[in-house]
Amino acid sequence: MSVRRCEVLLALALLLGLAACTEPIARNADFAAPSFIPGNDVDEALRYSQRIKKMTPAELAKEYEQASQAFSRSKSDLSRVRLALLLSLPNTSFSDEGMALNLLKEWLKESKPPYTGLRAFGFFLSGTLEEKREADKRADTLQKKLDALKSMEKNLMQREKP
Repeated sequence: MSVRRCEVLLALALLLGLAACTEPIARNADFAAPSFIPGNDVDEALRYSQRIKKMTPAELAKEYEQASQAFSRSKSDLSRVRLALLLSLPNTSFSDEGMALNLLKEWLKESKPPYTGLRAFGFFLSGTLEEKREADKRADTLQKKLDALKSMEKNLMQREKP
C-alpha cells in the first residue's frame, strides 16, 4: 500500500471516528446557548438601544448629557455608539441624525484593527441613518411637489370662479 493511500485512509478513519462521537446539538437537551457573553460590546449596544427607547424625555435628556460627557472623556468605541444611538432618536430635544452619522463615519473610516462586531454594528447603524436621510429627502421632495400641485389646483379653481 502506498504512503499516500495510507494517509487518505487514516484521514478518512479519523473523520468517521469524529463523526461517530458527535451528536447533533438539536438532540442534546442540556445544551443552551448563552443569552449574551459578558463584555460583548454589540450586546451592550443593543441592550442600551432598547433601554433608551423606554426612557421618558427627562431621563433621555439626562442620559444624553451623561453620554456626551462619557464620550468627551474616553472617546471609546462603545461610548461613541451610545452617543450616536441617542442622537438618532426621533422627537427629542437633542435629536441630530447628521451629527450621529458624522460620529459614526469619522470612526468607521479609520482603518484600525481589529475589525470588531461593534464596528460592524456601527456600519449597520450608519447605513440605516443614511437610508433614513435619503428617505427624508425623497419625502420632502414629494411634499414640495404635492404642495405645488395643490397650489396649481387652487389657482385654477380661483380662475374658474366668476
